[in-house]
Amino acid sequence: AGDDAVGGALRTSFAGWIKINHCHFRRNMAQTNGGALYLNGDEINVNNCRFTLNQANRGGAIAVNYGVKGNLNNCIIAGNKAWTIGGAYYSFTAIGSLINNIFSNNLAAQSGGALYLDLSDETYYGNIIVNNTSQNAGGAIYLKSASPVMINNTIANNRAQWTGGLDFNGLSYAKIYNTIIFGNYSIGTAGFSQMAFVDASTQPNFYNCDIMGGLAGVYNPSGAYAGDYLNNIDVNPQV
Repeated sequence: AGDDAVGGALRTSFAGWIKINHCHFRRNMAQTNGGALYLNGDEINVNNCRFTLNQANRGGAIAVNYGVKGNLNNCIIAGNKAWTIGGAYYSFTAIGSLINNIFSNNLAAQSGGALYLDLSDETYYGNIIVNNTSQNAGGAIYLKSASPVMINNTIANNRAQWTGGLDFNGLSYAKIYNTIIFGNYSIGTAGFSQMAFVDASTQPNFYNCDIMGGLAGVYNPSGAYAGDYLNNIDVNPQV
């Protein structure tokens, strides 16, 4: 366990190439970013690790900043807490990939119960994002002018005051393929629990996904959505 201003267990800044394998980061705390890890401008590979019960202001377990080309693979990120945004993970201008991870039971006091993406264009493949909570918006993921590529993910049973699933804000051209977005719940917008397209410039694209409620269940106050919405279904994946 560690306690620091950033990166309660480990912080890096333009240190070059780093690999972390088979580690357990537990009960670390940072006053600002990254309860366990704070990564700044590096290329880093984190494989087969566990992140549990870590806390920070932003990014309860992990925070990545300024062009980090990080790869987070086959990890479990569970039970972490952010006092503001990104219960498990906070990224700013990052361009890496997250593959086959489990994000569960994380909490953000404001937005992004599991993940908060700020101007980041990362790739997400095969992740399970379930049972996370935001006390404001984006129980699973809050996207702020972020355009990630998401493939074969499951985003289910997350909850928030506003938008239990994905909350898109600002300029976003996210591309989402073969992903399940189902069973998410929001208290304040019960009929629009899966996703919100908050701004007119929010134009994510969906292909071959299973989305509860379809486009009719999306909170879209501007009514200006013109992104691709192709070959998607609304079928309970558990039936």
